[in-house]
Formats: sequence, C-alpha cells, structure tokens
Amino acid sequence: MLIFSLLSLLILQLLGVMLPGPDFFMVLRFSLKLGRNAALVVSSGIASGVLIYSSLVVLFLGYLSDNFLSAIRWIGLFGGIYLLYIAYHCFKAAPSANTAIHNQTPKVEISRKHLYLTGLGCNLSNPKVIIFFASFLPLFVMKSSALWYHVSIIAIMFLSTLLWFSFVACVMGYHRIRSLFINHMNKLEKGFGVLLVLFACLLFYEFFSAYHF
Repeated sequence: MLIFSLLSLLILQLLGVMLPGPDFFMVLRFSLKLGRNAALVVSSGIASGVLIYSSLVVLFLGYLSDNFLSAIRWIGLFGGIYLLYIAYHCFKAAPSANTAIHNQTPKVEISRKHLYLTGLGCNLSNPKVIIFFASFLPLFVMKSSALWYHVSIIAIMFLSTLLWFSFVACVMGYHRIRSLFINHMNKLEKGFGVLLVLFACLLFYEFFSAYHF
C-alpha cells in the first residue's frame, strides 16, 4: 500500500514539474544561452529548493499554522519581485540585432555559484511550489510514520525534479539544438523576459486581490 502511495506521488510530482513555469523557462533559457553544463547547475539549484520544501513539510507538518496561506501570499509578492529582477536581466542580456546577424552571442561568464543560487532562488520564491507541497504532500506524509517512507518521499521529490530538469538541460543544451536557436537569442531573451513578467503579474494580482487593496 505504501509503495502504491509512493508511485502515485511520483506520477503527481512528474506531472507538476513538467508543467511550464518559471523553473522550466529558467532552465530553458540557460540551456540555450550558456549550454548544457550551466543549465545543469541551475537544475541542481531548483532541485535543492524542492528538497528544502519537501523536508520542511515532512519534518514539520504538525506545526503548519492557519497563517500559512498568508505567508504564502507574502512569499508570492517577493517572488514576483524576484521574477521581475530576472526579467530585467533577460531584456538587458538580449544581444543586439547586429550581433544576431553575425551569428555571434556576447561571451558571458557566470560562476557556478551564481547559477546555482539563481535556480534555488527561482524555486524558493515560487509560491505555486509551496502550495503544491502544502496541499498535496501532507496527504502522503500522513499515511505512515515509518522513517523509510518519509525518506522515500523526500528522495522522490528531489530526484524527480533533478532528473526532469537535467533532461531538459541536456536536450536543449545539445550543441546542434542550440545552433537552431542561436540566431534568435535576441527574441528569445525578450520572450523569456515577457513570460517572467507575466508570471510576476499573476503573483501580484493574487496578492492584492487576497487583501482587497
């Protein structure tokens, strides 16, 4: 019975991470812009965020208070600001038309630490991730008090996220696929920026509508 619950959780988690969101577009952006290795570091940061949230829910489920939804809304507000910050850098990093014509992109050196923290921050600031863990994960956690079962839940959440985004990074970061998009990085950077702005606006709308500002 517990094995069936873990398989159900795995399917639910995979469906969740496959839905396009800020994390997906972040990995896609770095895959096309900097290649597979950079996107893999970003993916590890995103998976680390999932590891943190899943561990908190498993370990401290009994301490979740009635004010949790209020905290989620405030996290969404700051998450929207963070997405706007990243969107600004997308617009700023968009290569010029002359650069795109000559099939060149400006050389960008970003440390592994910065890439990791970018992925981590994107995941931690996404209230949709928190709502997923607060709404669905407790249903699985409460089915057993066995240590191996709880460890398995955390492992499933972390590994499924890491494997999926690593897969995206490897596929989209493959040099032949990157070469198909390299001439369009100007439009892609701006497109990523627009998508992040839209996600941020949705978060702002949910925050202000909840408090009736």
